[in-house]
Amino acid sequence: MIIKLKNKHFLDFKYFLDTTPDIHMEMYITENKQRIFLKGNINLIKKIIKNYLCYGLYDGELKAVLIVYSQKNFRTYLKVLGKLTSRELDLIKFILWKIGDRDNYIKLKTKNQLVERMTQFTNIGKRGLEVLLFRKKQPLKLLSPKEGDI
Repeated sequence: MIIKLKNKHFLDFKYFLDTTPDIHMEMYITENKQRIFLKGNINLIKKIIKNYLCYGLYDGELKAVLIVYSQKNFRTYLKVLGKLTSRELDLIKFILWKIGDRDNYIKLKTKNQLVERMTQFTNIGKRGLEVLLFRKKQPLKLLSPKEGDI
């Protein structure tokens, strides 16, 4: 089950970050050109839950987290961390369906398994040990009413 994380999920989020290894060191927020990592930063975790879109995938317990944030409304970045790559992909597919009407970026380490599996995104360049992926906004597809419904 995917839910939007709120203040009541703070302890689950903190416990998830404390117990899930961030192998590629990708769970950070950039503020004033500095990377601030979430792990062990209680105030930042509270700020993220309060100010940004934050979703969690629960399967008995929190299995993956996805954060949608933009810096000064410039670019929408996705940050994802999960116990399994498949869980991370599930969250990314969900969020692209939910906020597909805006451009989305995701920055991953080149060694991250997700890079090869991000077929919805276009590689727009390497930056050292990282790759920047981009997905152009998609128009919302509205269902047209069937004949006789009107």
